[in-house]
Amino acid sequence: MTTFTGIALIDRLLVAATPRVNDRGNEVRSIFHDAERYLFDVQLDSSAWGQFDTTSDAAYFGVWLSKSKLSTLSYLEGDLYFVQCPDAEHYDAELVDLCNVHPPAPAFTTISDGVLTRHYVDRREHFLDPERCPRSPLQFDDESDEES
Repeated sequence: MTTFTGIALIDRLLVAATPRVNDRGNEVRSIFHDAERYLFDVQLDSSAWGQFDTTSDAAYFGVWLSKSKLSTLSYLEGDLYFVQCPDAEHYDAELVDLCNVHPPAPAFTTISDGVLTRHYVDRREHFLDPERCPRSPLQFDDESDEES
């Protein structure tokens, strides 16, 4: 069987899905599977897949990336979109689109001496060529926010 995500049930459904090509030239397979995003948080191989933090993250929404597979996976209320990219340039183009659509969310926050600090993942880490990452400024609620 073709391995897309490494989750057997999801991969069987994706194999049967009709592929289409998106605006960035990448193959997209979409299916519906009623679940919560935690299925993917728990069952995706963490050595191959990582979460892409967004302000929309919730039980019904999540995005994961795989540099090694040149793939992205998005889950929204049961709709699952698996994107397979043919090369590094197309993969990074897919990530630019994700960055433009989904504002970054803090990976975690800390409070020290009454000062709230939001810590963000540097999105350049997700890119195969970090120079392709859009450098849009983050808008913060207060001046104590920082990237780490």
